[in-house]
Order: sequence, then C-alpha cells, then structure tokens
Amino acid sequence: MAMGERDRQPAMWVTTTYLPTAASHPFYRRLNQLLREYGFDEFAEGHSARFLRRDGRPARLAAGQVTGGKLIGSDSSVTDFAIDLSGDTLSGIVGGADVPHAVCEPCAPGFELSLDSRFTDFEGVTLNDVPYNVQGHFSFKADSITIPEMAPDSSAQLTVPFKFTGHLRGVGGRTLNLKGAGVVNVFLTNTSGEGINVTRVDYDFTSETSVP
Repeated sequence: MAMGERDRQPAMWVTTTYLPTAASHPFYRRLNQLLREYGFDEFAEGHSARFLRRDGRPARLAAGQVTGGKLIGSDSSVTDFAIDLSGDTLSGIVGGADVPHAVCEPCAPGFELSLDSRFTDFEGVTLNDVPYNVQGHFSFKADSITIPEMAPDSSAQLTVPFKFTGHLRGVGGRTLNLKGAGVVNVFLTNTSGEGINVTRVDYDFTSETSVP
C-alpha cells in the first residue's frame, strides 16, 4: 500500500444500555432498601452537617484564635470554661495547681498577688457539643495585683489584662493550638473574722485589639 493511502478505522460508538450488567447481591439490595426506608442518608447528613462545609467536605477548625468566652474560677482546683473560636465553641472543666485562688488565705493588704495561671487537668471537654478526651494546658500571663485595704464585711473587684496560650491534643484527632487575650476580674471579700479572701477569678476573653 502506498504511503498516504492507508485506510483509517472510523470512530466506534457503543450504547451502554445495551451492555450486560451483573445482578446485584440480594443482601445489598435489601440493605439499601432498608436504609432508604428508614432515612439513613438524611440521618447521617444531619448529624455531620456541623462538621461539613456547604460543598460537603470536612470543615476545618478555626485557626485557634479565641474570640470570646471565659473561664470562671470559684474554686482553687476546678474551673468551668466556655470559649469561642471564630464560630466553634470549646467548653469543659479544667483544673491545675498553679492558680491564684489559694495563694493567700487570707490575703494581707499590700500583698502582691500573681495572676499568672496554668491549668492542666481537663474533664468533660466538648467541641461544638461533641465530647473529646484531651490532654494539654491553658496558660495565662497577667500582671500582679496589690491587695487593697478593705472595710469589714465589704467586697471589691480588681481588673488587669492577660495574654493566653493553650495546647490541646486529642480534639478530633488533631492538636489544637490556642491563643487569645482579655481581662482578669478578681473578686475579693473581707469577712469579719476571716480576713480578705479571693472568692473568684474570671478570665474574660475579648478581641486582641480591645484589650487595654
């Protein structure tokens, strides 16, 4: 055959509906029927919606910037917390030895009370209402306060700014690094016969730019 005269095979089209198909297994036919009848797809999608973006892909947690919430400390060993992470909510109970509540009992006027705190024992931690068993720490850096002179049977509140860092392992199979800022509110009472005591220390998170 001379060059340039070779016949070319024409395009071939096949209608797929004419191709034979294998019969599905009776077990899977029945399984799919039951799942449809009981609305399994809707159930699974409803429970996973909070973790998915609009395109159905897994949602990513916020970058770790704490934008609001607080730790409420009314005991020397246990503190409740609920903090906001740009749309995600992290909450639970945390304790630790390095907290300011029990440093002075009672506190003498003029005493310099450090408000630096480190919490390391976590319980009941949830992210968006989903529980996790986590390990890590919450660390607060703040100025000290001077215990003031107080009249008998009186109370007082002192406020100073703080910086916060946190590190949690085990949140959704990943490590969560946190940072934030806010103000510490220290509540004091001077009860007759008991002296001046720290009754509560609240760490209120605010945006970084609004911290004095």
